[in-house]
Amino acid sequence: MIECHRCGSGGRPGTRFCGGCGTVLGSARSGVRKTVTVLFADTRLPLATDDVESGVRVADAFYDRLRRVLVAHGGTVERSAGDAVMAVFGVPTARDDDARRAAAAALAVRQVVVALPGSPQVSVGINTGEVLTGDVAEQQELAVGDPVVVAARLQQLARPGEVLLGPETVRLLGTEAVLGDARQLCLKGRAGQVTVVPLEGWDVTPKDGERGPYVGRDPERGMLHAALDRTVATDLAQLVTVLAEAGLGASRLLREVLRERTDVAVVRGTCRGYGSRSAWSALSEVLHGLAGVPVEGSGADVLAALTAGRPRLAGVAPVLAGLLDDSDTPVGSIAIASAVARVLSLVAEDGPLVVLLEDVHLADGPLLDLVPDLARRLEGFPVVLAVTARPELLEHRPTWGQGLRHVLGLTLRPIDADASRRLAEALLPGDPDGVEAVLAGAAGNPLFLEQLAQAHGEGAGSSAPSVSAVLAARLDRLPVQSRQVLERAAVIGAWGHVGDLMALCDVESRLDVEAELGALARRDLLELDGGRWAFGSELVREATQGGLAREVRADLHRRRGQALAREGANVAAGFHLGLASHLLRVADPERSAGLAREAARLSAAGLRVVSGDLVAVHGGPGTAPSLSARPPGVGVTVPATG
Repeated sequence: MIECHRCGSGGRPGTRFCGGCGTVLGSARSGVRKTVTVLFADTRLPLATDDVESGVRVADAFYDRLRRVLVAHGGTVERSAGDAVMAVFGVPTARDDDARRAAAAALAVRQVVVALPGSPQVSVGINTGEVLTGDVAEQQELAVGDPVVVAARLQQLARPGEVLLGPETVRLLGTEAVLGDARQLCLKGRAGQVTVVPLEGWDVTPKDGERGPYVGRDPERGMLHAALDRTVATDLAQLVTVLAEAGLGASRLLREVLRERTDVAVVRGTCRGYGSRSAWSALSEVLHGLAGVPVEGSGADVLAALTAGRPRLAGVAPVLAGLLDDSDTPVGSIAIASAVARVLSLVAEDGPLVVLLEDVHLADGPLLDLVPDLARRLEGFPVVLAVTARPELLEHRPTWGQGLRHVLGLTLRPIDADASRRLAEALLPGDPDGVEAVLAGAAGNPLFLEQLAQAHGEGAGSSAPSVSAVLAARLDRLPVQSRQVLERAAVIGAWGHVGDLMALCDVESRLDVEAELGALARRDLLELDGGRWAFGSELVREATQGGLAREVRADLHRRRGQALAREGANVAAGFHLGLASHLLRVADPERSAGLAREAARLSAAGLRVVSGDLVAVHGGPGTAPSLSARPPGVGVTVPATG
């Protein structure tokens, strides 16, 4: 039995595919195409020493420290060649803030290097794009493709101490990045010039950017206003939790409501989930906000501002100093909860206070334990702890908020069709075709709708990097069984019957297909109607297919085609077998040719869909592919060449 790296089951020796999840086993496994952010870092000045052995020790210590910084920010470090270090953000697990993590890591690396003896400088190149990923456990290349080459070239062309960003990375960072002047560079081996931008710093001031009107959340706004009214009127502390998938607007909902309130003070903190002391970074931001000191300000300034005129804070000042200190000084969770509660209760004596903690699902365990504890300690004070998080918060903390007396919880769903249309028409006035296109792709997700509208306005079609990043991260967070069902649904088409899906999942005997469909529907990845399921958004389906290795996807299309052939649906069967042939044409030409012949025998229409590629491999006749003529209900996207 060969064990599968993905689900733990496997197949008998000599078989290529895992019986548990369909992954290609052993060395036969092909890579998966993913959008990642690649970082290259290289020291430009040698670490000064006349002793070679001592120099090696210093260099080893430097690279170890560099690796720890990159790993702390979520990067996977693959190799170092000479003085260069490469890290990939998005492998093995994609996150929707991978570009931000890479940028923050680059700035942290620059600080680490400058602080070393001799003040060496580092040059960094960062680029984002689609690569072919491998399995580190099998000693395969972590990432292969043009984006990796471009990142390396950017690092080589960066000036000492400079962080150069590729254009796609700049788009993903948005308004949070402080950028220098763009310049045009010629990269070795590439035609034309590439626009690159140096990263100078980071602006953590909350911004919503240029966005359309706020629509579709009137009931939720009413509930939040009612909760705030209750705290203002009764001096009761409350824990308010807003759960939502990325793009549904949990943070914007709270900010829109708080913008309308003049009777409460607001202070914010964001959980980053990476970097040094990430467990307490959100609380540190809160203390900076209460003190009126910028986040980059010193902890000593924050402590001085907080304790001025508040003698009752003298007893907790050492704990606050440890919390604000950038060093690794250990501070106990109970002591922190007591100290922060003391600060908030004293500040709230001047009026009602809202503490907004964003992205709490990224928080480490100690902070997840501390937030409800804070709510208990603040009973009797006019403080609202408002939390935004992804729904998986409840998977990690199923008892979140239980035992507290004053709790409000909201879960946001996609906005309805009327609200989506109002937003789309505001973003694309006078463009009814564009409105319909973005509505079809966004499926009620305001962020998707806004990003797709922007891409449409720029003539970029359906491409929007932030949408792709969000979808990839959502799919990588799925439990393996849910992802297996979603992948097989994507291969079947835009919609299908539960029975067909069960037939395609028959190899995975441990799968409870109906239960997993229900879980996917609750996550708004699929819609259920009786015995049928459907993708609410073609973007989700395309992202799901894109996350499959080519050989795995080919085998699923083969199995689907053979099942349809047994039912006599020869046109659809030929379509799926033709796609399986297309996907295998490089990895296994002989098998690809056999599938092409079978597709042609079953249905000429099935062959014509992918004839452009099959002619080149097998010499058969045909015309260019036409997806408009595909069999009803098949809805399969012809895969890109590569």
